[in-house]
Amino acid sequence: VVLRGATAPVQFYLRLWNDTPVETDTIADLTGEPTTNGYAAQLVERSATGWRTLALDSGDYRAVSSTETFIASGGPWGPVTYCTLTTSTDSSGKLVSYVALSQSRTLAATESLQVTYRLKLQ
Repeated sequence: VVLRGATAPVQFYLRLWNDTPVETDTIADLTGEPTTNGYAAQLVERSATGWRTLALDSGDYRAVSSTETFIASGGPWGPVTYCTLTTSTDSSGKLVSYVALSQSRTLAATESLQVTYRLKLQ
C-alpha cells in the first residue's frame, strides 16, 4: 500500500478454513470455510483497537490483533485448520496472510474459539 501508492483496506477480517493455503492463493481458491451454525468472519478494525500492539519483538516489528471470538451456535461447525487475514468477508477482497491453527478444531454448539493474530516482519 505504501510503496505502490495503493488504497489501504477499510477493515480486516479473520476467517477460518479447512484448507491448506499456498502463497499464490486468493480468497476464491480457499475451501472449507464454515457457513452455518453461527460462524462469521471476525472484524479486526484497522486501528489501534484492532491492532492493539505494534512493537519490536526480538529486534523485528510485530503487530498483534485484538482477540476475536468465533462461536458455534445452533449446532457444530468445522473442522478448521487455518486462519486467514483478509480484507473482506467474501471472495472480493485480498488474502493478506494465513497461519495454521495449533491443531484442527471442530466446535460443538455453544463452544468458542478465541484467535489473536500476530504478524511479524523478519
